[in-house]
Amino acid sequence: MRRLRLYSNCKITSGYVRDVIVDLEREKFFFVPKGLTLMLSKGFDVTEFEAYKEVILNYESFLIENRLAFYPNFLFQGDPFQNCNDSFVKISNCILVVKDENEPNSLMQITNLLDTAGCQALLILLEDASQNVNEILKSFSESKIRSIELVVPYRENYLDTLSDDYELNARISLVTFYNAPSEKYLKLGDYKQIFVQLLPKTLSELLFLKVRPEHFRCNIPFYLESLQGNPYYLKKIIVDMKGNVYEDLVSNRVSGTVATLFPADSEFEFIQPEFTRILKSEIDICKNCEFQNICPDNRIPQRKQDGTWYHTSECRYNPYIGKWEGEEGYQDLKKSGVVSTATEFTIDEEILACAIEAAWSDDQRLS
Repeated sequence: MRRLRLYSNCKITSGYVRDVIVDLEREKFFFVPKGLTLMLSKGFDVTEFEAYKEVILNYESFLIENRLAFYPNFLFQGDPFQNCNDSFVKISNCILVVKDENEPNSLMQITNLLDTAGCQALLILLEDASQNVNEILKSFSESKIRSIELVVPYRENYLDTLSDDYELNARISLVTFYNAPSEKYLKLGDYKQIFVQLLPKTLSELLFLKVRPEHFRCNIPFYLESLQGNPYYLKKIIVDMKGNVYEDLVSNRVSGTVATLFPADSEFEFIQPEFTRILKSEIDICKNCEFQNICPDNRIPQRKQDGTWYHTSECRYNPYIGKWEGEEGYQDLKKSGVVSTATEFTIDEEILACAIEAAWSDDQRLS
């Protein structure tokens, strides 16, 4: 008997109360009940669930109509994503923090490092509105960087920040002005467009993302990196103009310099902090979230006394009741009976059951 099978680009991630199927090709996700995940794991043979035939037929129609699954004519073995990675890229992203453009810099060393590591994306972060980003861009004019983003403080003549020199700015894809008086979005250019966004956010608010659904990354590269560590930090280097390499943007801990960490006379190796390799499936709360493989959360997990991991701050989403902060029926973790600290992780099933019941009305049950 032929068994219904998910397309290879469709991946299931299980949460506490529901699951999602992520379509990595079309870059979207679909909520599915845990019962459907169970059936798919058993081959989706209708004869095995005869008592639920009507439900199964509805599931079958949902999967086929949304192009998530099909009936193969022959047996598939293996997963094309298994053992798939882009290991030849040692550093995929770089954040260049510019504190003082006039200080002695190591830009030549930095550009050489990024080209050697196969880096494709650069974010230039300016902390002072008086800094001239064009002088910095010139240092990367001959580099192999494919995409450049600028994050700069707002000023009244903000468009002057962008040079008219097409060759200089050809790789700029996005410019973000923070501390703006109001929110605004625009496009510049005809043939090569630059997207510009003005945001009334501080630099801290901009960098330390509080994840919402619109931030999710439902694509193959992100999914693959989520199986290796935290995609936000994995293969990302944070460096300043002097060549200091930082562990993260929160602590400002310096792990070394470009010159000392990557000496020219030795084999290239990029050793990142341990937290960058921690999977969300190893972190309290995140491990029970259906979005763990598409979430760009950049909170840094902390090691607990028993060697496991947790976050000191709470996410906007409560995976134990399937509700976002601000949604009707939302309750925080504590009110849902979930406790995650440096010393414990507990779930009060009785309190949680009441929280789920309160979160979802009869006509809006969890599917």
